[in-house]
Amino acid sequence: PAPAAVDQPAPENSLKTADQELLEKIRTLDAYSFKKYIAGIFQSFGYQTKVTPYNRDNGIDIIMRKNNLQSYVQCKKHNISIVKASAVKDFYEPIASRLNGGFAFIITINSFSEDAKQFAKNPKHTSNIMLIDGQRLLRLIQSAEKTSSRPVPFPGSSSISTAKAEAAPVKIPQPPRQTLSRQKQKRKFVS
Repeated sequence: PAPAAVDQPAPENSLKTADQELLEKIRTLDAYSFKKYIAGIFQSFGYQTKVTPYNRDNGIDIIMRKNNLQSYVQCKKHNISIVKASAVKDFYEPIASRLNGGFAFIITINSFSEDAKQFAKNPKHTSNIMLIDGQRLLRLIQSAEKTSSRPVPFPGSSSISTAKAEAAPVKIPQPPRQTLSRQKQKRKFVS
């Protein structure tokens, strides 16, 4: 199961000015730059990442691998303010059978509807779906800044962010280590 920190509700306190500025800066990124930025954040947590081609991604924006398990990311950087359950289902259901211990991350700079959160909490797949909204994304960036040996550059700058707010760090779910017999069966990294 995923660490509780990613699955916990974000604090209800208002975003601080530096955080608001960072979210606004992220909103200015084009879709591909946003995907690359998110991939860089996950790389700082030890994931191998591959950003998929824009026209053939089937909803998968980033393919990630760690501990011989593959996870998938969909980045929602649209101007919609709330990601609905239908968008979560449309991404998750086609890839659910391929997760095999990996995760389906859906990342937005905005927020998720209550029905999207309920879908993700469903006992059938609650350990596989990770919803990361704007506030959790900020905490993820802050965690990456603290754990990475080298910061992930924000497009056009030399560091991840200018966020100064101190929030509880977000832990990226770590796929379980595979046994030796499972390592022999490892699948080829999707390219």
